[in-house]
Formats: sequence, C-alpha cells, structure tokens
Amino acid sequence: MSQAKLSDQLGWCITSKDHLQNLSDAVQVSANNLDNIIQMMHQSSFAEYNALLLPIRERFNQGSTETQKFIAEHHLAYLERQAKRIVAELNGLG
Repeated sequence: MSQAKLSDQLGWCITSKDHLQNLSDAVQVSANNLDNIIQMMHQSSFAEYNALLLPIRERFNQGSTETQKFIAEHHLAYLERQAKRIVAELNGLG
C-alpha cells in the first residue's frame, strides 16, 4: 500500500479515536450534570421530584458505564491496534 494511503488511514484512526474519546467524555459530563441536578433538587423545594429522577439516573449511569466500557474495550482498542500496525508499516517503507 502506498505511503499516502497509509498516512490517510493513520489520520482516520487518530481522528476516530478523538471523536470516540469526545463521545465518552460527553457521556461522563451528562452523568455528572444529572447528578448535579438531583443534588440541587434535593436541597431545594423540589425534592419530591427526586423520586422520579433517581430511577432515571440509575438507568442512565448503567447505560453510560456500559457505553464507555464498550468504546474503550472495542473501538478504541481496535483503533490503537490499527494505528500501531500502520505506523509499523510506514516505518518499513521509509
């Protein structure tokens, strides 16, 4: 494969890893925001709404944890392996 095509693939790996990391970060920020909302409502006169929000938070936290784990174990790990393979191949060309 040509050096240009390998370089393009490496760029795609790096960009994809960045996008997936941003997604994972956004999921974590969302979980933190939900926790903050529940905490603020608990301290205010809206505490009765926490009974509605707590089950949602549990489902969200479980789903977000599973999503982040899947991204890290499958997608990011795959992209890391691909990037290492491409770098090794590029080093072999030059």
